[in-house]
Amino acid sequence: MLDRRKDESILKVWKGKGVPHVNSVRNRISLIHPHLWRGKPFRELTHAKRKTGGRDETGRIATRHVGGGAKQRIRTIDFYRFIPGIHDVIRLEYDPGRSSHIALLKRRDNDAKPLTPNETTEERKVAWQVMHGEGKGRGKFPSEAKKAVLSGWSYITAPDGLRAGDTVRSFRMGVPQDYVEGWNDLRNSGAIRRAADKAMEAAEAGVDEDLNDEYDIDDDPASPQTVNPPAVSHADAEIGPRALALFRTEAMQPGNVLPLYLIPPGTPIHNIALNPLAKMTLVRSAGTTAELVGHTDLNGDSLGGLDVLKIGGQMRWDGSVTKTNGWALVKMASGEIRRISPGACATVGRVSNHQHNQISLGKAGRARNLGRRPRNRGVSMNAVDHPMGGGKGKGKSGKESTSIYGWTSKGRRTRRASDKGGNKL
Repeated sequence: MLDRRKDESILKVWKGKGVPHVNSVRNRISLIHPHLWRGKPFRELTHAKRKTGGRDETGRIATRHVGGGAKQRIRTIDFYRFIPGIHDVIRLEYDPGRSSHIALLKRRDNDAKPLTPNETTEERKVAWQVMHGEGKGRGKFPSEAKKAVLSGWSYITAPDGLRAGDTVRSFRMGVPQDYVEGWNDLRNSGAIRRAADKAMEAAEAGVDEDLNDEYDIDDDPASPQTVNPPAVSHADAEIGPRALALFRTEAMQPGNVLPLYLIPPGTPIHNIALNPLAKMTLVRSAGTTAELVGHTDLNGDSLGGLDVLKIGGQMRWDGSVTKTNGWALVKMASGEIRRISPGACATVGRVSNHQHNQISLGKAGRARNLGRRPRNRGVSMNAVDHPMGGGKGKGKSGKESTSIYGWTSKGRRTRRASDKGGNKL
């Protein structure tokens, strides 16, 4: 039976009349994804995977249940997303090294030329520095993949709903000038609000206050370049909130990368970094997602509106990071809430291939093709091979359930006591 799902995937299950009598087919459940690329991967972004059979340099087994399997090539995934600008999604592919799907991107530039050391625009100059480690933020790519990335090609983990022909964008290095109406004036929104409040207080007191008097400019890195303050009127007090709302409306698209302080609460996110310069390490498996709960200052008080722009931790265009004055609260899939630097980045949306957990291989041979060797129970081993081995028949001889290394496997706490005061709530 073929069960067609909303995301164009097809769940293939044998049931009803005509059920095969072969166990390998009768118990098999597989997924068919018509939107995936059926050809070979982008060669420059892959490198060979050398099989070890689970052995270390001494020849002894370091990882059990590993060995054999079909030949595979490792895809180089961009988990930094430092390079700004619009990227076109060329195609979606299967990756043997992860449970989610991956997307092949091509950077869209005005001149569509590879990056060189002598760049004129700010975005392309930062991209070159990032790839060669000249700035404080640097991407770690294999040498064979660096040339392809500099030419505009890269792989990312595909979010749910992304298809060929879509576009994605990274705002990790900042928001470009004139991205939305009023964004150039957003860095001055704090001064504009103070001037408007002062004028309203003066009007209530019967004093005529000129809003165009001199006022201080906030040191807010929301905009990468210095902007001269415009002539201020009472209506200008709404420039900041309107620009922030327009930006979030345009930028909250699956696959876009933003700092956590620019993401509104309640947004599903994945591929989360732990600090502004780090690689995205959290929530990367198929179908997983986290939720941004909110933003707080160092005292734990909730922040909203334009106050999130002063939370600190933002990355400047030269690769430096401003002082952190608060936290971003992220609810993980387990229900745990973690405090993360507000300048750390995350990708909008849920990871693709969320039906991955419904797959049933159907036979042992398919597991061997994936490089998985058989797993034996501890009670079936001899006493010299496992703490639960030995004895007569199937009895455990009153032994406690443990792993092969002697760790209690039922009810043992895995969280260290020292973690209570860390970034976990």
